[in-house]
Amino acid sequence: MSDSSNNDGRSMSDTSIRSRCDAALSELSSLGRVSHRLAMTDDGAPLEKVLSLLLPRLLSRIGSNHKRASDLVRNDCAPSSEVTELKCTYDKIHAKLVEMLSHVMKRTRADSQCHIPCESILELLYDKRTLKAHSATNVDPFTLNLSLAFLTLGLPRCTTREAEVILPGLLTLVGVHSGTGSLQSPSRKNQAHQCAHLVLRAIEAVVRDGKSKSSSAGRRPRDASRNLTTKDDGKQEHSYVDNIR
Repeated sequence: MSDSSNNDGRSMSDTSIRSRCDAALSELSSLGRVSHRLAMTDDGAPLEKVLSLLLPRLLSRIGSNHKRASDLVRNDCAPSSEVTELKCTYDKIHAKLVEMLSHVMKRTRADSQCHIPCESILELLYDKRTLKAHSATNVDPFTLNLSLAFLTLGLPRCTTREAEVILPGLLTLVGVHSGTGSLQSPSRKNQAHQCAHLVLRAIEAVVRDGKSKSSSAGRRPRDASRNLTTKDDGKQEHSYVDNIR
């Protein structure tokens, strides 16, 4: 009776591994198709539109895949061909995700006008509803480090309004990743420095825009009076009205 139960247990485990392997192979195939479409996407607006949805998903996927591979090593200790195949497939998925993210990083670095979806990326690292950052143990290191890298690249391209929106989330990251625990390893220290740098850049963008608006407001009456007496400005005014028509 006991042997039968053990056999049933092994059979169920083998079936689970087989189904997970099939799902992983399907995911790898899907990533291959997405990677091809990404490579064929034109720069500029078409690429921005794709990245607005794809980039946060890739950053999330690389973390979840790494967790699955780690859990497989910890929980499925008994060696078998199915387990080996599943582990190999997870490694291939990881390699494909690294390839796609490297491709995105290269293209966005080359195009300084390409907008990066910073708000969506930041939401991978904190809860927007509660304004609490996920702890370092709850965010996979691949997702955390790559997200910080893309935020560092994308923040200088944000509008002032976008910087204002993401600033509270960035402040929560500093609270979680810049404590005394951040001094325990070079990687955590680097994460703390990146978070602090992002906060400073966001504050700088907001303050600079505020000063610019204040300065413009002080000059506006004088500029307006000059425009009223300039014939060329009157012609420009008519051209704007014509465009509205």
